[in-house]
Amino acid sequence: MLKRIFLVLVVCMLVVTGFFAFFLHRMIVHHNTSISIRESDDSYEFYASYTNNKTRQVQKYLDDKLNTNKMFRHGRIDALVTLTDNTSIYIRNTPGRLLIKLDKNENTFASYARIKRVGEELRMKFGEE
Repeated sequence: MLKRIFLVLVVCMLVVTGFFAFFLHRMIVHHNTSISIRESDDSYEFYASYTNNKTRQVQKYLDDKLNTNKMFRHGRIDALVTLTDNTSIYIRNTPGRLLIKLDKNENTFASYARIKRVGEELRMKFGEE
């Protein structure tokens, strides 16, 4: 009886360890790029998840396209930001993750079109693998 319980515990530990190793491997080594764009009458939202080694490229691209004076290269961002053209967007940027939200009611159509274009360009440049 004691041997059976010990065997069941060993098998359970191996299964749990196997699942943990699999998910850790997927998250670190083979993490695919995932991009989603949501849009409604009132808002535009761009979310991207990518490997950490693409973070610098994405940050540089955003600094160049949004003319943010290297704001993205200074690390993590979680703030409502007003760009030089008075576009107001919410940005949450961490290694491997990016969220940009724009409220259409608080911005001009030109601002919306610019942010939407940047989102589409990001999707094309760093798109899903």
